[in-house]
Amino acid sequence: MLDVYLVRVQISSEEYRSMKHEHWDYVSVRRAMLAFYSVILSFITFLALSLFGLAFFLVSLGIGIGIALTILSLTRH
Repeated sequence: MLDVYLVRVQISSEEYRSMKHEHWDYVSVRRAMLAFYSVILSFITFLALSLFGLAFFLVSLGIGIGIALTILSLTRH
């Protein structure tokens, strides 16, 4: 999708000078797309890491509860 914005057309120097002053240049559109993709990737990475942390917390909580129940059942006798 980024390749569409990189296609250059043969233009005269006056058109190029007028195009340089436009806000949406080819480079700015490409930078905006890359920034958008990097934000999406960082959000996906954050979600994956938070889910991994939640799973690790639940597993450690389950191990702790299991150890506590084992100690309680051993000391009851």
